[in-house]
Amino acid sequence: MAQRIYIEPEDDIQSVIDSVLAEKDSAVEVVVPGGARILQNIVDAYLLRDAASAQKKSVTIVTNDVMGRIFAERAGISVASARDSGGEPIVAEAAARMTDIVRSRTPRAALRKTTKSNPGKKNAARESTALKFLKTYREERTGRQEFGDLKERRKKNGVKPFFKLTTPRIVGLVLVVALVVAGLVFGAVLPRADVLIYPVREAASFTVEVRVDNAVSAADAARGIIPGQSFTEEKAASGEFNTTSVKEVSEKARGTITIFNEYSSSPQIFIPSRFESQDGKIFWTTKNVTVPGAVIEGGQTTPGIVEAEVVAAEAGEAYNIGPSQFTMPALKGTERAEKIYARSTAAMNGGKTGEALVVSNQDLENAFETLETRLKPELDNFRKGLPEGFILWEEAYNEERTERSADKNAGQATEKFTATLKITIRAIAFKESDLNAVLDSEIVSRMSQDKTILSKSKEITFLRPPVVDYQRGTIEAAINVKVDVIDNIDLTAFRGSILRKNKQEIRQILPSFEGVERVEVKLWPFWVSRVPKTPERVTVKIFGA
Repeated sequence: MAQRIYIEPEDDIQSVIDSVLAEKDSAVEVVVPGGARILQNIVDAYLLRDAASAQKKSVTIVTNDVMGRIFAERAGISVASARDSGGEPIVAEAAARMTDIVRSRTPRAALRKTTKSNPGKKNAARESTALKFLKTYREERTGRQEFGDLKERRKKNGVKPFFKLTTPRIVGLVLVVALVVAGLVFGAVLPRADVLIYPVREAASFTVEVRVDNAVSAADAARGIIPGQSFTEEKAASGEFNTTSVKEVSEKARGTITIFNEYSSSPQIFIPSRFESQDGKIFWTTKNVTVPGAVIEGGQTTPGIVEAEVVAAEAGEAYNIGPSQFTMPALKGTERAEKIYARSTAAMNGGKTGEALVVSNQDLENAFETLETRLKPELDNFRKGLPEGFILWEEAYNEERTERSADKNAGQATEKFTATLKITIRAIAFKESDLNAVLDSEIVSRMSQDKTILSKSKEITFLRPPVVDYQRGTIEAAINVKVDVIDNIDLTAFRGSILRKNKQEIRQILPSFEGVERVEVKLWPFWVSRVPKTPERVTVKIFGA
């Protein structure tokens, strides 16, 4: 049997919670008299429920207070009356304290009068009002429970609603409606028609003499002359490359010496001569050398000097000597021996014997091809960088390899070498509009007035290679022009004749326009079936024009 505690009307919710939690039993019946403080609001009922649940206690509210029972039930607390709690009667003292808290709507004066005259009638009225309220509440609660149970049964059985409004569906529905409305508005306000005429074509061929000239500033269609513009640019690239060939070599060291003349104010002339280093290595000048005379002023002598290339007398690494002082063995024992001498400021190099890496002709060619590949993007950019509207014939474009050099010769022993390539670009360009003006003028002059040409059908070939003079900036060309000729079509009249007509009606009027083979009509929006009545909303073009 549940432990039962009794609450005084003035007890607050905290004291009631403390009393419930103080009980050892897990099941507690709280006997509450009518009008008690804890039955005046639903918040106290929730507080009692949460505190008991936290301690795993089962609480039952025993009261005849109608509103108190309602608050307790809504908070999820079991409720019993003073008559049925636990199957036993509540003691008379507790039962006597239980009253209803539902106030009568009768004015206070009338209530006091009724109380004095017939107190039993007042209690019966209050009890009737409370019972009606409780009945209505239970019916509403039972109805909600039935609907809730129905929802749970549908969910358990897998029955899904036929259509459920979700946020994505609502957004999608709004978008669809917006698109439909927008389409209806634009369809009613902005219908449009695009008409493309396919004319009857007749092939024709003409020959035109054209001259491009830098010296003129404006096109002369009658004479076939158009202004040109010359372009010249130089592109260069260099790089270091590895040698790949190996062979037996016998290379002599080479270098440069500076020869001094302190002997005479007269120039000293030497045919290829010997110079001996401090360590006895002999080097020969590679050609005749003239050493300027010394300058003698105020007793001071300033020697004449000249640089000369020398080569070792023998092959081998032994002659790869560092900076050195040189004398001329041929002057040994003469007064000129100490007055004519030479010095080197850099090491001699290149002396080698035995197997070594050497520069081959293929190494040089590979290097130049690599450099040309590096320059190709710059050459392409030259064509792309022409002024707007200018074009360039391939026959009037030239790339010249103006320099192909390397710091080592083929067959020379070395592990690396440096190669340089320079390409000079020359071109004569002109405006495409000037060329078309000359060609069209010549072609039209040879056609009847009721004909015209389709400009996009134009094909140009040279009867013979054009003559290009880069120095004078001219091109002489004989051009063969193939073009499609059509009848003149009055586009304004054609557009006026198709207003407010559908595609079938347009096809029926085509025979009245000579030279029209067929037409394509595109109507917008897609549900529009006729050409708009407003000419400004109808575009008419000729295919290929």
